[in-house]
Order: sequence, then structure tokens, then C-alpha cells
Amino acid sequence: MYSEDEVTLDLGEGFSEPSTKQQQQSEGLLTTELQSQIAGQMFQMGTSKAKEAFSFYGRIDILRPYFDVEPSQVQKRLITALIPEKLTGSPQIIVSELYGPLMVVLTLIAVMLAGMKATGQTVQEGTLMGTAIGTCFGYWLGASCFFFALAYFCDTKITPIEVGNSRE
Repeated sequence: MYSEDEVTLDLGEGFSEPSTKQQQQSEGLLTTELQSQIAGQMFQMGTSKAKEAFSFYGRIDILRPYFDVEPSQVQKRLITALIPEKLTGSPQIIVSELYGPLMVVLTLIAVMLAGMKATGQTVQEGTLMGTAIGTCFGYWLGASCFFFALAYFCDTKITPIEVGNSRE
């Protein structure tokens, strides 16, 4: 009846195509090669995209000017934030650094977390740490956006970094 070497496949309307084991093996080899080529191309594309993302986001030198502050300057700014100096009529110097505000926000997170633990606060979704981080950074970002919009509507020349640095 049927030999192992040849099997006919009826495709309708009297058309039949012989299919041998060699053809099946070559088709299997072809699909395997095609799959390996597609996988290789996807890997190369993924690798190139990852390298682009790392080269763009991995450059810490972009942020270096905003965090390059001497500890004595930070100490002086914290003291003047608590005890303001008298106005002398000269224009204020607005510094563009984010070290101080980031440390204030991180300290606020620690204080808020300690307060939440001391009062026995429970969170239904998430963690206490996530809630404290979200609240503090959300306040900083929200207040900065509000004051930047206010400065924009008042037509002042102030940058978003200077607004994020402001002592709110």
C-alpha cells in the first residue's frame, strides 16, 4: 500500500503532491534555520536597543553639576533656611543644585515612616515605605510643578531646577 519513502497528499481537485522524508527533513531544517536567524536578529536588535538606552540613561555626568556641593555649603543653607538672613536689598543668589532638596525629601520620608510605624498605621495595598516615598516625592514634584506654573504665568525667568531647589 504505502511505502515509507513516499506519501501522497491529496489537496483537492485531483492535485496531489508527493512528499518524501527527505523533503520533510529539509523543510524541518529550513524552519530551524529560519527560527535561528529570527532569534539572532531579535537578539541583535535587543542588544542594540539596550546599549542605546544605557548610553542615554547611564550617563551620570548629566546630573553631576546638580549634586556637586560642598558639605559646608549644605550646612550653611540649612542654617539660613531655619534662621533667615536680613534682606539687604541686593538680589538673591539662586543656586541650582538638588543635593539639599533631595536630602530634605529623604529625611521627610524617614520621619514619615517612623511616625507611621509609631502610630500603628497599616496600608491595605503596598507597603509603608512605598506610601512614604510616594507621598514625599509626590509632594515635591507636585509643589514644584505648581510653583513653576505660577512662575510661568507671572512671566518670571526661572528654570524647573531652580523651582525644584526652592525651600517650600
